[in-house]
Amino acid sequence: MRAIARLADERGTAMHEIVARAVEDYARRHSLATPAPDWLQRYWREHPLPLPTGLEADKRFYDTLNDEE
Repeated sequence: MRAIARLADERGTAMHEIVARAVEDYARRHSLATPAPDWLQRYWREHPLPLPTGLEADKRFYDTLNDEE
């Protein structure tokens, strides 16, 4: 919020105008991004990633697989 207020003061623009312009800019930039190809989207649907387990990776275990200690 402070960054918006500071920018509004520097530009002499109302805070709601700064926010509106930022949202418009964000939407414009992200609408230009091309979506993944159909074959990749279909693959993701057919082969979803497993749900996170919440467990932390054990670095020491993986290091032993590579003979690192």
